[in-house]
Amino acid sequence: MEHPVERRPLLALSLAVASASLLAAEARGLSPLHVISSVVKDVRTWSLLASISLTMAMGGLYRESELARELASELRALFKSGRAVLFAVAAVFGLLPMPGGALLSAPLVDEEGKRMGMSKEDIALANIWFRHVVFLVFPLTPSFLLAHTIAEVSIYHIAAFQTPVFILSSAIGLARFRGYSEPPATTPSFNPAKLLLLLAPIASAVLLGLAGIPVPAAILAGVAILVLVSHPNRRQLANVASFALSPHVLTLVLSSLMLRRSLGGLSLEVSIPSYLYIPCASATAATLALIAGSPLAAVGATLPVFAGHGSLPLASLIIVSAWAGYLCSPLHLCSILTSSYVNSSLKELIKDVAKLTLPTLLTAIAQVAIALAA
Repeated sequence: MEHPVERRPLLALSLAVASASLLAAEARGLSPLHVISSVVKDVRTWSLLASISLTMAMGGLYRESELARELASELRALFKSGRAVLFAVAAVFGLLPMPGGALLSAPLVDEEGKRMGMSKEDIALANIWFRHVVFLVFPLTPSFLLAHTIAEVSIYHIAAFQTPVFILSSAIGLARFRGYSEPPATTPSFNPAKLLLLLAPIASAVLLGLAGIPVPAAILAGVAILVLVSHPNRRQLANVASFALSPHVLTLVLSSLMLRRSLGGLSLEVSIPSYLYIPCASATAATLALIAGSPLAAVGATLPVFAGHGSLPLASLIIVSAWAGYLCSPLHLCSILTSSYVNSSLKELIKDVAKLTLPTLLTAIAQVAIALAA
């Protein structure tokens, strides 16, 4: 269920991070075997792997069971405004890390966009932008989970800290499409009970986590509810397991934890001028995400180097920067699939996304600079 265009750079970066961690261990007089052993024996390692795999399993189940399409239909019935439909449908599917997820929201976004008289390029942009803005505040995003383990910051504190950037990026997107007309459309009848049932797995995982339940257990509860609702067959479960237990993602996570352990409490603040520290951290995360087409890869490689334990602003900066680089990457599978579906130019889509991403990233950098100076 993974796409080869994502797999190759992800594996290459995983091996690079693993190699860097072993070299760092040697340079600091640490035993590489001890570093590996300490990571494997740490209960937090398995908690993180379980959290990420279960989150991916939830997304896979939504897709395999066709519940994702039912969810899209209910959202279309709920919202009357065309721009609200574009935002809601794409954003809700952004909550689900599923393979080819952009293709699930693309048909409805395409239909609504054509009804509003939008160009193919703007339809593609709406699907990509609104699908990914929610990554900035959704606490079960894999990048948040990885940051929680490496930088020891709460996933909910990250979400709260990044809320202003999320609001800004959402407003930028809605303003970008404000000029289009919204003629009346015939919509299916709205079923509130069905919508609540379809959202229950996601909502329960988040709420249980907020209530203090360990994150892996909270997500497992959400997955269990989803299984009861969707009744997957053996083939569907096998497909979900293949996606959720991706060796490339798991290898990257382990490599990132090894690098964190090898660097220990080492900080680059002593070797990089303070006025360059924030730009360097941001540029590193954004560049790695751009090259790898993966925010998780960039966060895993950058956090151990730049973000000290408990540094919420720096952890947030790296997450947002990786998000920005990922959105502008030519290897971003969502962009590839969306441009193919609506028959628009991938190059133009990346340019359009970059124009919206830049003010968001600059705002995040300013917010972090103010927080660190306070």
